[in-house]
Amino acid sequence: PDSSLRNTGDPSFVTEVEEESVSQSTSEKVERPTLKFPYPEISQEGLEPYSGKQVLLVGGDFRFKEDYEHFFQLCNAEVAYFPSIIQLEKHGMKNTVREVNLVIAFGGAIQEPGLFRLRKVCSDYGRYLLENPSSGLVSLSQKMKSLAKEIQFEID
Repeated sequence: PDSSLRNTGDPSFVTEVEEESVSQSTSEKVERPTLKFPYPEISQEGLEPYSGKQVLLVGGDFRFKEDYEHFFQLCNAEVAYFPSIIQLEKHGMKNTVREVNLVIAFGGAIQEPGLFRLRKVCSDYGRYLLENPSSGLVSLSQKMKSLAKEIQFEID
């Protein structure tokens, strides 16, 4: 697996960066308060099969990036996030798809012309592509739970 893929929702990463910038100006370390996950209707139940997996998330609403990352922390999965298929293509679609276990295209990405290419690349590398027209996190959670049951999670 590609070492550049990491759990981008790791709060310690943000804290370290903030501590560094604050300590340079005040010689003190300040911890950022942890905010509660604002989706009480989302639980870990049914998401266990995603634990330890690498997921490529494409689309959604960039304003909710931190919520998406927090959700995949709940799943204990590593996530690579791209707000659009175009940005994924600029980064290297084939290499990125090859390095993950599951690809999720959702929200506006479902309408992008690059979706056909993403489908082909996923097929070429034997990666399951989950398509969800909604960019909502509750909808994504429900879709992922039903997917885990549907395919008995044979994603390697």
